[in-house]
Amino acid sequence: MMEDHGRLLSQLELVVLERGLQPGDKLPPERELAGQMLVSRNTLRGLLRSLEAQGLVTIKPGSGTFLRTRLAGIAHLHCSSHQAVADRIKAAFIFLPPIFSKALQTISEPQFKNLQACNIALSQAMCDGDPCRVWAEIALFLRVIAQETGNSFLVKTVEQMFSVEPSFVEHYFQTDRDILEDIFAGHVNILQALRERNAGRISALTGQYLLSICRALEAGNEFSVWDPVAHRAQEGDAYEQ
Repeated sequence: MMEDHGRLLSQLELVVLERGLQPGDKLPPERELAGQMLVSRNTLRGLLRSLEAQGLVTIKPGSGTFLRTRLAGIAHLHCSSHQAVADRIKAAFIFLPPIFSKALQTISEPQFKNLQACNIALSQAMCDGDPCRVWAEIALFLRVIAQETGNSFLVKTVEQMFSVEPSFVEHYFQTDRDILEDIFAGHVNILQALRERNAGRISALTGQYLLSICRALEAGNEFSVWDPVAHRAQEGDAYEQ
């Protein structure tokens, strides 16, 4: 099943690339797209629904399907084990700050608007209390920033770090209001630092943001993402300074 999904996604990526489609652009009509990909319309619909659930496209009944982000480099390497998620978040502490700093040099005005749209969608998902949608918007926000580096390896790295099985997110990602407000504030602050091209703030803000994600994953569970607790508190103090 995963291999089929990957093959279909590769076909769709090729169509998007050949047509030069960008975030905000509309995909070809369903019948035309299915014909080009040599799949049934039902198969295509299933793929598009999956991509919508991951925040990659928007399906507007009666209007069509629209890209929310570039699809190239989307690996869809999902994980569901505690250790795998913990390892990826710990890796994010190492890799995300320099990736965000790299994006400072190249991010464009259209992508600022795309990130603002991500924040609006995140706010809506938080109001609905849907952990899978919240996580999808978080991953999309980070993916868009990584894509602005123009480095496909960095894009794939970010994708892998935040690709988590929906069932895992539903069970472990808590939609606690205070925690979610911290995450949303992190989005707003990171976007502002990007707009200001403020490299000095990016590392600190990224660290604070990741700690908020850790708290959301750990809240109410025995599952520990970042341990020991004393080290996590020490990191938080360092970022605040």
